[in-house]
Amino acid sequence: MSILMRCAPLAVFGCAVALLPACGSDCGEGTIRQGDECVAANYQCGAGTVLSGGQCVAVVDACGDGTSLDGTTCQLDDAAAQCGDGTQFDVMARRCVSTVATSCGVNTIEVDGVCVLAARLQIIHAISAANASVVDLYLDGVLLANDIGFRSAKRFVAVPAGAHSIGIALPDSGDTVGDPIPETGAVELAVAVGPVSDTVAVLTGTSTATFAAVTRQLPREIGATNLAFTFVHASPDAPSPIDLEHEGPDHASEADDLILADDIAYQASSSVVVMPASRFVFGLADGAGTDIVRYRASWENLGGKVLTLVASGYVNPQDGEPGLTLVSFPAEGGVGTSLPLFD
Repeated sequence: MSILMRCAPLAVFGCAVALLPACGSDCGEGTIRQGDECVAANYQCGAGTVLSGGQCVAVVDACGDGTSLDGTTCQLDDAAAQCGDGTQFDVMARRCVSTVATSCGVNTIEVDGVCVLAARLQIIHAISAANASVVDLYLDGVLLANDIGFRSAKRFVAVPAGAHSIGIALPDSGDTVGDPIPETGAVELAVAVGPVSDTVAVLTGTSTATFAAVTRQLPREIGATNLAFTFVHASPDAPSPIDLEHEGPDHASEADDLILADDIAYQASSSVVVMPASRFVFGLADGAGTDIVRYRASWENLGGKVLTLVASGYVNPQDGEPGLTLVSFPAEGGVGTSLPLFD
């Protein structure tokens, strides 16, 4: 019997009410007193704990060195220092995780000890807001990068194939991985399930509170003499739809122009265009084919590259808003390359 009550009713032994503690001290062999109960000696609570509700719980300030009370449990203050060789502390999961390379196969990644199909994702900041010159970038609610500038990109990162969420915050909201995302806006985007898919997500809009993600699946490889790109319309006040044209040798005439992306609406993208790596003159034209602006592209050294070409900013900027620019982004990320104007 684990718990034995040795104090009989007062009427039997004639103990006065005032003498209850003395009577209660008569716990039998193999038992001890815990509060008003006689309990088995092997049920005695250890140092720094006390019996409460039939359980031993920690007493405040009774936790040992390097620990502190969390509810009713003593927890390590510095769990990261307790991780063994080949592991590190995961601040989100609050546990030690392996740093040793896993044996996951090609086109898979390890998530919580399981190999899953992998995709790759690149995020480009093209939100044309006066207060969005720099933002923090979140992926699935976890800080991915601090201080991503306007017209900059995060390099492709491996993610499990499937659905993911992207969020942004102003940079004073946090500076370490694991900071919770403030309520400044979030958008769900779908990453293709295919194990070798590359998806680019271009963040567009005119406010950090509401924005959209224009997504396009890109080829992972292209022939060494060619380059591939998708065109994204992210200019809020440019005509919508808009055409992207390859200006022919006669730059004074439109007769030899080639339309590369036809009728692309604001916050939309073209299909993937494949061209020889060379020099180009690109023109942005309205629905009637009239040029809005033209740019030079010296891409003869970009054979084998896959790019994202983004028209961002305002045709008529006001109050610190960015002006219209055509910017290219490689898979390596970083600050985009603004194409120079063609005069």
